[in-house]
Amino acid sequence: MRGLPRVEAVIAGAFAVLVLAYACLMAFVRDGFLGPRVGYGPDSQVYMDAAYHPVWTLEFLAARGPFLFPLLAKLSARNLRAIVVVQSVLYAGAWIFLATSIRALVRDRRVQVAVFGAVLLAGLMPTVLAWNVIISTESLAVSVLCVVLACALRLTARPGRSTAIAFVAALAAFAFVRDTNALTALLLGVAALFASVWWRSRRRLVAGIGAAAVGLAAIALVLSGQSEPPRWYYPLHETIAMRLVGDPVAEPYFVDHGLPLDEHLRALSDNYFIVVTRLDEGEEFAALREWVRDEGRQTYVSFLVRHPWWTLSEPVPDRDRFLAPDLDGYRAIWHIEPPGIYWIGALGFPDAPLVVTLWAIAATVGLAAVARRDRRVRPIATTTGIAGLLAIAGFYAAWHGDALEIDRHSLTAATQFRLALWIATALVADAIVRRPSVEHAHDAGDDREVDQGARGDDIAAGRVDE
Repeated sequence: MRGLPRVEAVIAGAFAVLVLAYACLMAFVRDGFLGPRVGYGPDSQVYMDAAYHPVWTLEFLAARGPFLFPLLAKLSARNLRAIVVVQSVLYAGAWIFLATSIRALVRDRRVQVAVFGAVLLAGLMPTVLAWNVIISTESLAVSVLCVVLACALRLTARPGRSTAIAFVAALAAFAFVRDTNALTALLLGVAALFASVWWRSRRRLVAGIGAAAVGLAAIALVLSGQSEPPRWYYPLHETIAMRLVGDPVAEPYFVDHGLPLDEHLRALSDNYFIVVTRLDEGEEFAALREWVRDEGRQTYVSFLVRHPWWTLSEPVPDRDRFLAPDLDGYRAIWHIEPPGIYWIGALGFPDAPLVVTLWAIAATVGLAAVARRDRRVRPIATTTGIAGLLAIAGFYAAWHGDALEIDRHSLTAATQFRLALWIATALVADAIVRRPSVEHAHDAGDDREVDQGARGDDIAAGRVDE
């Protein structure tokens, strides 16, 4: 809270108290000494098993889940209560850091307070908050996302070596917490390398970030293929059975490339959750298991590349799972629903697809208009636009990566999209609120007011100390 004005400090303190109160309620109160009330599923056991191995071993680095969460579990002594508390502390700190970074982009005092509070409200939405008490990667992924966005905004406002190093470090954590994040980091790195070709003033900085992002993503993706079985193995089975078999475009392509399509695979497609119990050991699926290991991934990638219209259009009917992920079932299964007060988070994290869509359109149009009129806003507007586009790319990666649990896998992207919208909204609101006073200063010929406004812009951009 140090350095924040009193109002923002109070808001940040209340946010931290609410986040930690929910964690303590579930970890220490609801089930008391008999055990914490946390979400614990099959994936949780995978992460906890990995946490037993030394961090320098391939069993840890290339476990069946990315290693950042097992590292958190190891540092928490594999204690479920400790994991919940540590996740919640990281979560509260990351959201406050991001809210502070967004607040620094705007000058008007009213907008500063409003956007600071709105961003932290988003962090209280049960859709996101509940993952702090689930033994899974989602809470850590969202926390790392907040740090990455905050570092990106600071790097844009004040480019420099130390800020670039902080951004790359955050990006490394982002790539090693979820495999779909690694794909997003790869896309960002490739884009940065291309941008460095014509961005002469920042060529070395942008190229360095691009190379680092590509390298980190490559390491993460290589490690994902070294686990046993590879991390893509089961998701690919699910995607083939639940999405590709029966598809008029995909099925012929996969059959032509050797997919052993028979009555057993069709039965798996028709009733996956019952037949799947035979997938690992059943002799009837031996040919499928062999083909998926030997040919499955390269066939799937080649199909997506050769059928761009299918790749781009198929996720569109499922867009509500990105605009408003339905994750109520997870909270209901484990009885971890946050108390009613936490639904105030819906003010910052709306979960109505139409509302989010209209918000996105208005924010995009407004930000484009502001950036066109004020060149000083353009770098931040560009970073905000990239964040929004990468959020959409993250949804596509989650959708194509696994046909099961698309809502859960899209949570980080959905959060990123809303945060990009809040950044855009803050910039637009600041421009609207400040415009009359700036025009009045120009009309009155008050050079001192104009000069102070320019200095205020520099403060907001981080170019000088406030």
